[in-house]
Amino acid sequence: AMVNLAIRRQVHQFIFPSEAEEVYQQKVRQLPGPSTSGSYNPNNTNLNMSPLDAPNDTLRGKIVRLLSWMEAYIKRCTAELLWTLCDNDATEYVHRVGLGNALPLLNAKGLASLPDTS
Repeated sequence: AMVNLAIRRQVHQFIFPSEAEEVYQQKVRQLPGPSTSGSYNPNNTNLNMSPLDAPNDTLRGKIVRLLSWMEAYIKRCTAELLWTLCDNDATEYVHRVGLGNALPLLNAKGLASLPDTS
């Protein structure tokens, strides 16, 4: 378990470097309204539709872009990686990838429900 934690921390540091973390944390603090950690609240209208800090020219931006890839297994593996790096925290996950990118995984995990299209 400690090895997994050490590897997860290294990957987290590589994808979300400390200078980027400072910018991310500052943006999270600037969000309006209370943030409920750990679960997605569908009634919270303050959620961001795009990532808070994932510039296209960074590794984290390129990884977030994979969430809209055509191949389903690429999307799912990428989503699971980012979910793990967010310590299974739905609020952090939404902040990092944006609501549009987050909903498919949150729905698959039963943390958010998508409207029935039928």
